[in-house]
Amino acid sequence: PPTTCCQMRFDEKVSWRDAANRVGAKSPRLAVALWRKICASDIQDEEARVKLALALIKINHEKEAEQILNQFKHREDACIALSGLLLKINEPEQCLDLDGTSIEMKYNRQTALRQLGRYDEAIELAWRNINNARPEIPKIKTMILPEKVTIVCVKWGKKYDAAYVNRLYFSLQRFF
Repeated sequence: PPTTCCQMRFDEKVSWRDAANRVGAKSPRLAVALWRKICASDIQDEEARVKLALALIKINHEKEAEQILNQFKHREDACIALSGLLLKINEPEQCLDLDGTSIEMKYNRQTALRQLGRYDEAIELAWRNINNARPEIPKIKTMILPEKVTIVCVKWGKKYDAAYVNRLYFSLQRFF
């Protein structure tokens, strides 16, 4: 029997997928070759094409990956990957046009707005997302709290500007 992954003969597509998933992190070029082989064997396989695009991004073939991902914008995983790619290649305007409801898509939209210098919109979107997620978060008023609580708001690094920290501070001040 052959000893290397390239020489192996697989009878099932699942085996090719398994091999491509295993070598992806260690050898992205080999992963691209395996995903191309999977895509060639089944033209209708959308998941394999999205994974091929992800592997192409790892070896800096962004344009080819973008072309593939644009074909599958209806898939949430492709939409997330495409939005991340568009942010990476400094095309945030296109990122805003993508649909998607996942947390990753919401974060990428906020990042795109910040890249475009539209900080107030990014903050507003972040707060809208926080408020929409609120039912999952327990209400602080129903929790038993100690008599005295100290909360410190510190701006650290460049990721968030002072407006984010100030909004956090004033929200906490209003809440307590």
